[in-house]
Amino acid sequence: MKYLTSILAMLVGILALVGWQWDIDILTRLLKSAPVMNPLTALGLVLLGVEIVRQHSGSKNVFLEKACLLVIALLLILTASKLSDLLLNTSFHLDNLLFEEKFRRVSVMSATEPLDLFLLALAVVATRVR
Repeated sequence: MKYLTSILAMLVGILALVGWQWDIDILTRLLKSAPVMNPLTALGLVLLGVEIVRQHSGSKNVFLEKACLLVIALLLILTASKLSDLLLNTSFHLDNLLFEEKFRRVSVMSATEPLDLFLLALAVVATRVR
């Protein structure tokens, strides 16, 4: 039961990524009237979910801990670069790197999405510090 919310977040992210990969519109939005989920948001949900499940499991496997730390570092880099695109007008365009040929649908990410994911990733890192 303690894994339920993390697994649900990961499932939503995975479904959105599958929708982007195979052009299944309902999976990219999950509700017909909802906006399309940005691929980076979906990836962020999956990456955060992996680390939170690892933390809840209490695993002391050194390889798994290092791999999950790498996953969170990747999320911090991705969200920082997306924030830079949105706020500083840089041009990393990471969402185009993920699904360049399929990124024709409007999927505008507000500045709060990468900021939220960035802060959540920092919170997860902070829980590792004892």
